[in-house]
This record gives sequence, structure tokens and C-alpha cells, in this order.
Amino acid sequence: MNNNLIKMIRSDLEKNKLDGLLITNSDIHLNENTNLLLKPVFQIIKFDSTFCYLIILKKNMALFTDKRYLLQAKKQFSKSNIRIYEYSYKNINLYLNDNFLYGSILGVDPKRISLNKFKEIKKNIFESSSTLLPINNIFFNLDKNLKPNFDKSLAFSLPKTHTPRTLDKNINYIKSKIKTDAILIWDNAHIAYLLNIRSFELDNSTKPFAGLLILKKGKHVIISDNPLIKKITKFNENFLINSYANFLKKIKSLKIKKLEVDFDKINLDIFQSLRFLSIDVFDSTVDLSNYISIKTQKEYMNINKAHFEDGLAMTKFLLFFKNNNISSYNEYSLSLVLQNFRKERVNFIRNSFDYISAFDGNASKIHYKPLKTKSLKAKNCIIYLIDSGAHYLEGTTDVTRVIGLKNISITIKNAYTNILKSLINIDLKSFNYPLPASKLDFLIRNKLILNKITYGHGTGHGVGYFNDVHERPPIISPLSHDYIKNNQLFSIEPGYYVDNKFGLRIENLYFSKLKNKNIILENLTLVPYDLKMINVNLLTSKEIKFINNYHYKIYYLYKDYLSDSEKKYFIKFFTI
Repeated sequence: MNNNLIKMIRSDLEKNKLDGLLITNSDIHLNENTNLLLKPVFQIIKFDSTFCYLIILKKNMALFTDKRYLLQAKKQFSKSNIRIYEYSYKNINLYLNDNFLYGSILGVDPKRISLNKFKEIKKNIFESSSTLLPINNIFFNLDKNLKPNFDKSLAFSLPKTHTPRTLDKNINYIKSKIKTDAILIWDNAHIAYLLNIRSFELDNSTKPFAGLLILKKGKHVIISDNPLIKKITKFNENFLINSYANFLKKIKSLKIKKLEVDFDKINLDIFQSLRFLSIDVFDSTVDLSNYISIKTQKEYMNINKAHFEDGLAMTKFLLFFKNNNISSYNEYSLSLVLQNFRKERVNFIRNSFDYISAFDGNASKIHYKPLKTKSLKAKNCIIYLIDSGAHYLEGTTDVTRVIGLKNISITIKNAYTNILKSLINIDLKSFNYPLPASKLDFLIRNKLILNKITYGHGTGHGVGYFNDVHERPPIISPLSHDYIKNNQLFSIEPGYYVDNKFGLRIENLYFSKLKNKNIILENLTLVPYDLKMINVNLLTSKEIKFINNYHYKIYYLYKDYLSDSEKKYFIKFFTI
């Protein structure tokens, strides 16, 4: 925790006549996962998460996060003066009511919050007689950390064999949909897809840190400080490349009168700056998220290649785990072993997120990340959970498996077996089209609730094409309004967690296919389940056959890539 920084922030509150400051973990493009230096909350209290709000008052502090990070936060700050709450407006209002007088003002950095989220929070904290105010000139703007280091980037254009839709097709689609003079696109994953480029300045990412202005008429504008983007020749004819410092001047020179943006994805500062230029700004109806989520046949073919390579790396890792004495390994070193298996695979680029590599109680922390200097050893542990993924040139992967070590209780086995049964049930079903994502969530959860198994996270999420590992749509959760449509890629990942004791989760990626007016879910993940975790007595003969067939498929796909000892141990460990 940076106490000096906290003191400086509180001093700044006094100068600006603020009662408190609401701080997000977002960068200026509102990326879910971004570099640590771009995360304000991490810079202040060393809490690394994709979702949280830190509220610093003159005397108190509180952290609000969702169930994925709640246990982690409670443990990390158990000896500090930071109060920990599950994120909800009810809890925020309770905290503010306990600490504020009537008419109190919270400041927020407008560069790190979306327009819609700002409006939503401001509306909902009204119950505590508080208000939210965008503050540009406070100490904690972190101006030096607004952008990543571009020196390590390798910005490049996708080869034609890996391009889902041509650049012209993407741009013409947008131009046909916009209803104003232009659209400003601020989502980095959207820009990566639309321009068919990838870049590596953001950790675990393949998207450029950039903005994109598409005009009805005239040359389009890429907003970027990355010098390598200027070297991509396909932009020479129809695009201008402007720096972040100058792009507002460029927009002003274009004399745009009406502009559209996505209010969920544009930060408040950009919106205010556009309005200051006397531009009418509208919430765009161009549904880029849905456009990108529907995969092409080329994407489908390439994604299968990525899963072939990733499944082989994961299978070799499981065989390594089973066939070696791993008692001297810890959570961090095991994550490196898996990463090295992936590095051997064709067209592996980088990890798609920081691996969740966890033994026993650490696995109950849903987004646990092992540290090199602080990591639990395998010796005397019971289970190991590994949630990992990779970016290949052909696609992005995300998979979770649990491996049993020794002395696995019947409680753990039964829970794991029921989670697996819920997935097998989905594999064997077909669904009416279109399929509400909330219904799919219900089918998974309801089957598990009958066995008193619940989990505090979504059941699944969309996955990008050599792009963000979390893509929307679809989001598969009880409150989701999305539908599972034809040709989408997404995870299904039910789990079960007992605080500080154990955590279980199984995750596969599925591709939705429309056949005879029904949706079927094709499992693309090629990674065996650990039979040591299964209570076979809970399985039907149909389920046993399903697991064996799944494992036979994996074996025959990979047998020419396995050593004789690996083949021997595959048959030993993965056949019921």
C-alpha cells in the first residue's frame, strides 16, 4: 500500500474542496485487463483486479469488488484499515451514509470511467445525498501513466489467411450503419478486429492501444502514438494517423457537426471534450460487438487449429503432472511449465491472461494469481486448479482443469463429478434457436443447485478471435439479455468454492452451430478430465461412454505427437 500516495490524494481533496475520490482500475480505453502501471487502484493499494472501485475519504477508505475477488480482497487487507464490501449500490450508499454529511461530493477521473457508468453511479448514489463530479485537475490523474510503453510493441497486419473480413468490408459496413457525420470507436478490441491488426503493448493482449474515427466522407483517422502502426502500408491511402495529443484538433479541423460514439465504451473525458468543440454527440446504434461476435467460416477453421495446438500443450502438461514427482513444484513454477509446453506449439504468441494456478484453499479465490516470491508448494496438497489460455495466430483459448493429488475427499469428488455431469448434459443437448443465454445459465445452475452446488460468477463469456479472451456478446449469466446465436465462440465454466479450503471449476470453449433450426454446442476444447477427481458411481453408463469417447478422440488426435511413455500414461490415467 502506498501510504505517501494516499496522503497526497487526501491533501488534494482538501485543495479541491472534495469529500472523497472514487477510483477505478481502468485505463483511458476502459480495457478490462490492462498493464499494472495503468491501473490506479493497483498503484495506490496494490490490488489487481479487472473490476473494483476504491473510495478514498478524508479519514476512511473502502474497496468495492464483485464475488470473483471478494475473498482475495478480504485476505489481502485483513490487517489494514480498508473496509471491504461486495459491489452493489446498496453497499456504496450504506458506506457513504455512514461517513458523509448531506451534500457531500465525490470526485472521479473522467479519463477512466465511461459516460454511461458515470451517469449510472451518479444516479444511484443520490440515495446517500452524495454526488459524483468529474475532476480533471486533481493530483491523481497519473498523466505519466495514461498510455503503455509502445517500445515493446510488434504492431502488424494479419495475413490474408487469417483475416475474417477484409478491411474494406468492415469499413463499408460501419459507413452503411452510421447516421451522423462520423463515428468514434474507442474499444481497442473492436479496432483490432476492424482494422485486422494486432499489437502487443498491453500485457496478455493482442489489441492496439488506439482510437478510430470513421467518416461518412473523407479519410479516416487512427489515433495512436505507436510508431509501428504508421509503418502498416494498407493505411497509407485511406487513413490518417494522429497522436493522442492532436486528435481533438484534427476532429475540430474536419468541421464535424454530428458524431456518434458508444456511451458504454467512450470515457467521460473524451465525451466532454467533443461537446466542448460544439459537436452534437449521439449514442451509436452500430452494434459492433454483435458484428464481431458472429464468427466467419475462416475464423471457425482457424480457431479449431488453435485449439488443436492448445489441447496438445495442455495434454502434455497433464501427463507431465501425472507422471512426475511434483512435490518440489509450486503454483508459480507449474504455471511456467505449462507456458513452456505452449511455447513449443505452432504459432503460439503469448498468454491470453495471467494463469490462475492454485492448490487447495487458493483455488477458492476465483481469480487467484500466484507470485514468484509467494506461492504454495504441491507437497501435502489435495487438488490443483489451472485456469489458463493463450493467443495463437489462429485464435484465443481459455481452459480450466482440476487435477487430483492425494487423499481427495468424497465431498470434493462428488462436487467435481456433478460439475462435469452438468457439462456433459449440455454437450448432449440441442436447443431451440435463438437460445437465451440466461436459459443456458439456468440449465447449468439448476442441475447443480439440486446437489447444493452454487458459484458466484457467470457461467460463461464470449471469446475473441486472436483478440480479447473476454468478449461480449454473449455473456452467460442469470441476468444476461444476450442470445446464443449461430457461429459464436464462448466458454462454459461452472464451479464450486469453499472459502480457504478448495475450489473447483471446469471450463471448455464451445462453438454454436445452427442445424435443422436448433442450436448445438460443439466443444472445441481438447483436454482430458482427471479421472482421479471423479466418483464413477455417480455417472450413468451414457456419461461414462461420453467421457471415454472424448478421451479416445483426444488420444487419436495426438498419439503421433506423444512419446511412447506419454501414450502409456494417457491410457493409464484417462480411461475409465
